[in-house]
Amino acid sequence: MIISLILLAAILFFTHTIKSTLEAESQAREIRTRYIEAQRALITYEGNSVGRIIDYEIEKSLQEAKDKIKSRVYEAYSIALNLYEQNVGSKSDQEIKKLVIDALRPIRFSQGSGYYFMTDLNGISKLLPIDPSLEGTSIIDSRDIRGKYLIRNAIAIAKNQGEGFNHYYWTKPNQGDREFEKISYIKRFEPFDWYIGTGIYLDFIEARTKAAVSRYVDSNRFGANEQGYAFVIELLNINGGKNFGRMFANPNRPDIIGKLISDDVKDAKGKMFRKEYLKGLRENGECYVDYWYHKIDHTEASPKISFLKLAGNGRFIVAAGVYLDDVEDEIRRMHADMKIRLRRDLFVIILIFMPAIISAIALFNVMSRRLKSDFDLFVDFFKRAAVTSKFIDQDKVRFNELDQLAGYANWMLTRKTEVEDALRRKHAHLEHWVSEQKRTAGELRKSEEKYRILVENANDAIFINQDGMLKFCNPFTEKLTGYSKEELMVMPLSELVHPDDRDDVRALHETWLSDRQPAFSDQPFRLVRQDGRTVWVQAGIVLVEWEDKPATLNFLRDVTKQKELEKKLVQGQKLEAIGTLAGGIAHDFNNILSGLLGYTQLALHDAEDMPAMKRKLLQILKAGERAADLVRQILSFSRSQKVERKPISPLIIAKEVLKLIRATIPANIEIKQSLNSEGCVLAGATNIHQIIMNLCTNAAHAMRETGGILSVSLENVTLGKQDLSLHPGVESGDFLKISVEDNGIGMTKEVQQKAFDPFYTTKGPGEGTGMGLASVHGITADLGGFVSFYSELGQGTSMHVFLPLIAEVAEIENGADKVPVKGGTERILFVDDEPTQRNLAEDALSQYGYRVTAFSDGADAMAHFQKDPMGYDLLITDMTMPNMTGDKLTRKVHQQRPDIPVILCTGYSEIMDEKRAESLGIDAFLYKPVIIAKMLETIREVLDRKM
Repeated sequence: MIISLILLAAILFFTHTIKSTLEAESQAREIRTRYIEAQRALITYEGNSVGRIIDYEIEKSLQEAKDKIKSRVYEAYSIALNLYEQNVGSKSDQEIKKLVIDALRPIRFSQGSGYYFMTDLNGISKLLPIDPSLEGTSIIDSRDIRGKYLIRNAIAIAKNQGEGFNHYYWTKPNQGDREFEKISYIKRFEPFDWYIGTGIYLDFIEARTKAAVSRYVDSNRFGANEQGYAFVIELLNINGGKNFGRMFANPNRPDIIGKLISDDVKDAKGKMFRKEYLKGLRENGECYVDYWYHKIDHTEASPKISFLKLAGNGRFIVAAGVYLDDVEDEIRRMHADMKIRLRRDLFVIILIFMPAIISAIALFNVMSRRLKSDFDLFVDFFKRAAVTSKFIDQDKVRFNELDQLAGYANWMLTRKTEVEDALRRKHAHLEHWVSEQKRTAGELRKSEEKYRILVENANDAIFINQDGMLKFCNPFTEKLTGYSKEELMVMPLSELVHPDDRDDVRALHETWLSDRQPAFSDQPFRLVRQDGRTVWVQAGIVLVEWEDKPATLNFLRDVTKQKELEKKLVQGQKLEAIGTLAGGIAHDFNNILSGLLGYTQLALHDAEDMPAMKRKLLQILKAGERAADLVRQILSFSRSQKVERKPISPLIIAKEVLKLIRATIPANIEIKQSLNSEGCVLAGATNIHQIIMNLCTNAAHAMRETGGILSVSLENVTLGKQDLSLHPGVESGDFLKISVEDNGIGMTKEVQQKAFDPFYTTKGPGEGTGMGLASVHGITADLGGFVSFYSELGQGTSMHVFLPLIAEVAEIENGADKVPVKGGTERILFVDDEPTQRNLAEDALSQYGYRVTAFSDGADAMAHFQKDPMGYDLLITDMTMPNMTGDKLTRKVHQQRPDIPVILCTGYSEIMDEKRAESLGIDAFLYKPVIIAKMLETIREVLDRKM
């Protein structure tokens, strides 16, 4: 019996030990599994975060590079198209091509490394600033370092798409044979079947990406004791090898950043872990790898797990890893606690069974037989208790005490069975719950990732508005407004809206909220960027909840370009209206001027001996000539017609204008002049007169209430390429600088932005047309110069006009020597519907010996001519007449007599010019008003040529 008691105690202790050990091992496995799963989730999240940073930086930088070169090509295209449209018809194609090439050749950007190139669609280089020796030669077979045809691809893009991007690899100057990724944008220039392009190297993307990734991984530690970290490898060969990659970022080992790494490295246990993860990346694009690695400042290796994935379109390996020895420390602590509990339980069992053993020794001889069978039952019970649920048969127990003990044992076994069943059900429920949570979390991550990509890459501003404050925004919102996300989060959204549009936007927003339906407005409004620039946007809205509170999801689309196009269309329509009006009055007004100028010249001829009268008549003649020049200038501005230019000194005209201005402005405005240039420019006198008069008039208007100083100066300046960086197309050299300054009211920023717009004026009704500065800007640009100005509100305005200087000496106008003395005796048939013109022709031409017969109608003149075709030596006819126009009269006269010379005159005609007149067999073409000297010279020249 004693042995049985001892054996029973041992069995109890052994059973308890085995059970505790099994439970400990099960707990250890569960802890290890949960820990590894948690660490895997952590490193997966961290690795994906770094990958997203790389993808975002690369995509963002690439898009910025594309936008930059595309914008540059559009600027070059605009320059080329402007030069073509300005010169087509007046210059040959070869001359225009040279103008385009010369305008684009010196342009540099991107710290001097950017330039434009042009090639025709047959592969002949037209412009290549980095190697001018190739210009004019065929470069169609040019390839990049990897063998890709560059020019063939560019020609295909120009022919099939008109414009687009071209990717390739190219070397850099002074960089040896190392290849660099490059992208170019080309656009077809239809007038010459060329394409214009420029390119940019993309190696700056790597630097920007490296900076962003390094900032993130250096500052982001995770895992137990923050010993986990992420690192990035620049992938050179996915198949491995001694130099399969270059360390890109590593916060634990900054000493190896930029160094090549090999795949034949073994961990502390001899495992080729780099070969393993390269294989996983080739097969799946991402993988996990277990290996042993040394911690910083530790001599012994620790178990580690890392998550690796490809990022940046396969250019990088992103890795995030944590050490696993922390969980093993926890398991070791759990085992130590279990051993302490077992020693305590052994002591308890000994205390329990020791009295029984002593009593059993005393009663052994008495009770051994009776107890043997009972103890056999208990022994059998305890043998089976750990693995079965079979109860003790109490009917077979002889002792009441043992019977009661058997009851307790059976009760304990019942409770054990119930607890085990409950634990199994709980465990199954827990496994199901964990599985559902993992599936839900995975679906949520995928959904969030999908919508995050859509929002972050949208070309519309997307943001959450809650109680007038921004709670969330995408990157384009920052780009559109110029503010950072942090700045937008602390400022009321209404401050972004232009003050003039806030009431309308607020009313529109309230309407949307009351309708409670998604909406999009066709009515644009203005936002004010951080840099002060104004952008036009259209808005959309959807009602949502944000952090359990009502809010709105808002969309803003940038429509600034559309608004600018609308504005240009309206301006074009205004200019067309000016052209129509100018053409309508030009003919009649020129007829009036013809009479005024003609009779003035005749009077001058008669007043040779009357100096006082002659001076007055000369002033009338000069004023008439100015009026004629003004009509031509109006036609030039509205119909893109060329005004006759000649070398002229603005000094004389400036003095005349200042005399006139002094007589017309208030006495409280002082005029100061500093006319220090006698240089010459190629222009019309009316051009210079209009420039100075318009600038002085505007300056005087700005000081009419308070008075002030009007300063006018002329000086010669020399401008280099750097000075002209904001004025593409203007060649460097010597310029005449015309400056008009005032200390009047100045201009607001809004007025400055519209200063050169046609019809824009700050003057009251009847005080101005808004054409002054627009005319100055148009004339100056047409003369090859440019306009700049500076203005401060309340301080005044300085306007500066720069015109290219020429070496020729200016012609001096002198109306007195324009009356010729050479005439003739020929018979002239003169036809014009204006009585003044007919009378002037008869008086002037007869005075010089010619015999003139005048008619007011082409049909009457033709009928008279048919009676005696040989009775006239010359036909002079107006173009625009009732019943029969001048060109029709010419054809009919030539049918009767092909050899008779014809001079055609017109005040204005849209269908007749010198080239068309020549094609009709007309010998001379004159614009009204015609100076008598010019008429006599032309008559004599035409008649002498026919002799």
